[in-house]
Amino acid sequence: MKKILILSTTLVLMASANITQQNTNSYQQNMPHMPQHNPYAQNYYGLSKPIMDKIQSSFPGAFIVDVDWEEFGYEIKLSNNMEMFFDRNGNFLGQKWDD
Repeated sequence: MKKILILSTTLVLMASANITQQNTNSYQQNMPHMPQHNPYAQNYYGLSKPIMDKIQSSFPGAFIVDVDWEEFGYEIKLSNNMEMFFDRNGNFLGQKWDD
């Protein structure tokens, strides 16, 4: 009787481990791959293409660390401590080094 109990416990544990592994594999297959760190401007907070293009052409290698929505439009802080300003239509207004 003791052998049957040990065998049944072992089978239950093996089945449980198998189900867990199948669930993990299924999750990994259905999970979109996270993008690798991209040192270029990334599409951040739904910014328009003209804004992203201007950031990338002005400061290749920098990436966006913060976006503030102001009355005039967008204030965008980059990884190189540059702040860029755009109106609500995506027109470039200016830039300055962050203090």
